[in-house]
Amino acid sequence: MLKSTPTLGNLLIQADLVTEEQVQTALAEQARTHERIGEILSRLTSLSTDQIQDALGRQLGLKRFNPAKKQSDPAALELIPVEFSRRHNLLPIHLGPETLIVAMADPLDVEARDQLEQIAKQHQVMLEI
Repeated sequence: MLKSTPTLGNLLIQADLVTEEQVQTALAEQARTHERIGEILSRLTSLSTDQIQDALGRQLGLKRFNPAKKQSDPAALELIPVEFSRRHNLLPIHLGPETLIVAMADPLDVEARDQLEQIAKQHQVMLEI
């Protein structure tokens, strides 16, 4: 049986950062505006961007990147065009023999992920966000 991923709202409720009522209000707003739930909750509550990003990272199984603790690998930087990196707010971190590691401001940016997958495929490595 497949394990379901908890929703961002549920993760924030479990962490006692928002109430069920606040999530329901945000979901109603999302249905009307089509904004992301995290953006709405940030606007409607006292949640910080960092709190939402941490919860989103837990939901997606992604680690948070701290550029002060790790420098980018020049080989990875050369692999991804600068204009593409700027447009999608991402930073190539490491290019190894099997993996291309990229930090993204928006890990849900499907267009960027698709293009990164193509770049990784061309270089016969796996993409890790």
